[in-house]
Amino acid sequence: MGNTINSKRDEIYEWLLEEAEEDYKKFASSLLPGVDNLLGVRIPTIRKKAKQLVKEDVVAYLNEIGEDYFEEIMLKGFLIAQAKWTVEERIHWIRLHIPKLSNWSLCDSFCSSLKEAKKEKKIYWELVEEYLRKDSEYELRFAIVMILQYFLNPLYSEKIFQYFDNINKENYYVRKYYVRKYYVHKYYVHMAIAWAISICYKYNKTETMEYLKNNQLYDHTYNKAIQKILELKNIETEEKIQLKKMKR
Repeated sequence: MGNTINSKRDEIYEWLLEEAEEDYKKFASSLLPGVDNLLGVRIPTIRKKAKQLVKEDVVAYLNEIGEDYFEEIMLKGFLIAQAKWTVEERIHWIRLHIPKLSNWSLCDSFCSSLKEAKKEKKIYWELVEEYLRKDSEYELRFAIVMILQYFLNPLYSEKIFQYFDNINKENYYVRKYYVRKYYVHKYYVHMAIAWAISICYKYNKTETMEYLKNNQLYDHTYNKAIQKILELKNIETEEKIQLKKMKR
């Protein structure tokens, strides 16, 4: 049994080394500050490998692939998303995988792969609501990115805005460490909320504008949301003028 585990672990590790690109590693590292376990394999390449492995014993690979490197964890996420399982089986493995999401790239790539959520709205919304009540940065980011990927419609919008307010009100603040230098607590959650609000605006301007006029967001999150809305395509000049005036 030991040899089987080693062969699967080594098989994937050796494949990753073959696919690794030093220039891409440098580029990816520049986007992921503090992440020092990159090999330099492109995400589409990892996704393609998952499509091949999913035809085999997925559970064996999930249990045996190492987790020392960013790409190994990314591959596991893609396997979970692509496996031919029931929704209940997938939810079980999603829960096991979420604690391994230690940066925005692992989190967002995993969320975007969970396309089953489009059809299984009720079950996935229950999962999202559970993680919206968590305190960990990437548990919360997982929930928010799942929202912007799969739940931006009128059935959920009111609840979504309430959660965004509660997250800011209960969990986030700015600590001042040095003169004119600030650290935003759980920065990647703030950025996910701002991103989600901009997508809400894209699909439902009226309701989102009402929220922007009456919310409990921290100023940094609010202004970042305005900025991301301004970066959307097809924003009229009059809208841009109004939005710029709304900045705090």
